[in-house]
Amino acid sequence: MPEILLTEKTRSIGCSYAGKWLPDFSALSSLGFDRLESSPREAMVKKVQSHDLAGRERLFVEIRLKKSCIELTYSCIKGADDDLRRLHATLLLLRVLRLLPNIRTDAAALSEFLLPSLEISSDIATQPYELLHKKYADLKADHEAACMQKSRIMRTSEEEARRSLKLESDLEALRDRVRKLEAISDSALCESLLSWVSVHRGELDLAVFSEARKIPLSRCEEGLGILLEQGSLIRLRGGAFQPAPNAAKRSFGVMPRGVFSLYWNSYIPMRTKLRKALSFLARKKSGPGLRIK
Repeated sequence: MPEILLTEKTRSIGCSYAGKWLPDFSALSSLGFDRLESSPREAMVKKVQSHDLAGRERLFVEIRLKKSCIELTYSCIKGADDDLRRLHATLLLLRVLRLLPNIRTDAAALSEFLLPSLEISSDIATQPYELLHKKYADLKADHEAACMQKSRIMRTSEEEARRSLKLESDLEALRDRVRKLEAISDSALCESLLSWVSVHRGELDLAVFSEARKIPLSRCEEGLGILLEQGSLIRLRGGAFQPAPNAAKRSFGVMPRGVFSLYWNSYIPMRTKLRKALSFLARKKSGPGLRIK
């Protein structure tokens, strides 16, 4: 919070005192002064009108009474109406002088000090009622508009706070989902890729696979890299893929065609040769009566 700047102003007014010095301050108790001090040379009364947050005096009026003069000191907020503060300070001085009849002041000096503030007060008092009413209405309208704007800002702030909390909750849920998806093991991912290649006759679009299996594209790329590096998947011309002959045996729902015809045609003769070899070994062990089909 910025510090409020204050200025202090002092005005000396000539006076004379009739009677025994010091003045009787008991008559001033009704004015509610905060400090009353006296010495053989002077008497001082002080009224503190406001404090800052630290408890220090902010606005005050101090009156020092001497045998030949009165010193009036008052504080004023920098930039505020000095005439109004001077009028308030002078009104307090006049109340003190009314309760201390033994003090005679210099009327000319007092008038010179008072007149500027009184003239301003007089100008304000003589303004047309319609003008004052218009100013009041304008100020009231400005105040109501400011209150409405404040309410809108508070509602908007509350809505933004709720939206922010919802977005944070949705983001955390998405993070959990990503963590679960990325937690798929390499073996499960490779098996899923091989199955996909077999079912789709060698066609593998990682973006489509990622969307269909709900697996992040980066993990799909890692799985494909593992299969290619291990030799479990072979890339053919034209961008198609086929499982390597030494890949794990699987059952697929569609008979291979197209790009798999080369693999299938080479697999049939190999199977025939393997069957003949097994039959030969079985006959050597068990005799001619055993035959393996």
